[in-house]
Amino acid sequence: MKIAAVIPARLDSTRLPNKLLRDICGKSLIIRTYESTLNSKVFDEVYVVTNNKDIVSELERNNANYFYEDKQYETGTDRIAGIASRINAEIIINVQGDEPFIKSKTLTKIINVFKEDKNKSIQVVSVMTPIDKNEISNPNNVKVVTDVNNYAMYFSRYPIPYDRDERLSSVYKHVGIYAF
Repeated sequence: MKIAAVIPARLDSTRLPNKLLRDICGKSLIIRTYESTLNSKVFDEVYVVTNNKDIVSELERNNANYFYEDKQYETGTDRIAGIASRINAEIIINVQGDEPFIKSKTLTKIINVFKEDKNKSIQVVSVMTPIDKNEISNPNNVKVVTDVNNYAMYFSRYPIPYDRDERLSSVYKHVGIYAF
């Protein structure tokens, strides 16, 4: 079973301009994420997909595998869908370009969900983690509401679900990883 990681990369961040090219201890954020994903040793292939020539230059300087798409996409997932047929993998993991600290254990868990799905009924897997109560109001954290089976029902940058009586025992935030 061929497994690929694809990192969508753009420079249109409104909260932190040019975020993916920012230096983190001598390397750009996109290279830190690429190397972390590559070093997880759970993928047959790792690629970055971008529509930005500055990112392409950074990737080439660091010998990173990439696809350049001179096309505007609404989301990173759309960007990956645009090149998915060229990858020829049974599982594609979408790792966000600003997630350099993803652990191989987390990636392995996602992959195993697909491997263990004998009926092939699961189409998308994502990651969530408990959120600290002090971070619930922070719009930089995407919150997740799940059903009783832990399937995501919806996502929001606003505090959800609304906790009128302040009795919620667990609230989760979304981690920027998707698998399909």
